[in-house]
Amino acid sequence: MKIKADIIISRFQYSFLSVILFIILINSCTEEQGRPVPKKMMPEKDLASILYDLYLTDGILSVAEVRDRYSSLDSITAYLKIIENHGYTKEAMDLTLEYYFVKKPKRLIRIYDNILGKLSEIDMRLSNIPFDEYSPENNKWPGLPSYTFPDPSGRENPGFSIPLNSQGYYTIAFTITVYPFDQTVNPCFSAWFCSADSSETGKKYFLPSIKYIRDGLPHTYTVTGNNDKNYPVLFKGSLFDCENNPDCGERYGRIERIRFSFSPGV
Repeated sequence: MKIKADIIISRFQYSFLSVILFIILINSCTEEQGRPVPKKMMPEKDLASILYDLYLTDGILSVAEVRDRYSSLDSITAYLKIIENHGYTKEAMDLTLEYYFVKKPKRLIRIYDNILGKLSEIDMRLSNIPFDEYSPENNKWPGLPSYTFPDPSGRENPGFSIPLNSQGYYTIAFTITVYPFDQTVNPCFSAWFCSADSSETGKKYFLPSIKYIRDGLPHTYTVTGNNDKNYPVLFKGSLFDCENNPDCGERYGRIERIRFSFSPGV
């Protein structure tokens, strides 16, 4: 699935006030008794970053395919997850928005204009990306063709373990979308090599990890390299890791167009 940025952007043009007012109104739904009201507002750059993610999420959830897939996730929950991902509480968001509404409304409008400018840049970038054709019969990926999270069934494991019995060059490529309301800790790609005879206890040779962006847009990554070991090894890792933290939070995203190839040779 590829979300059209122009659909999302057009949605934002009509949702600026509705999103902000919705954030303020849900205070009654999320108020916690006895919790102190924060006295310090968030910096403007953090407010702009949170609003950007909120508008992006509002546009993403307006796409029918996404809305149907994440029907169990309501807007309130998604918005709160985003605010918490940035390290703030709902009360801090309320206090900051109230200040800008009363004291700096023109500044709030400029923040909104800057957000629309960023989204327009994304639209231009996506429209210029050529469609990546590939031959399925040459794809040696051993897992599922795509993964969608959250996965209540627990069957969509993005981990992999691929045996390489000779020296040669490998390529693994995939497209991943991580939504702004994702709750994982440092979502990333991780991979390593280890001896096939001692995969659990032997030495691991780690590849550099790839940190993902929680922007709700598809990003394609390609990892290539040379296996120079003259004995059988396992190429292991995860397409959606959270730095081996078992309690990393719930994943919200999709991985698709996964390809793996290996060419024997020195």
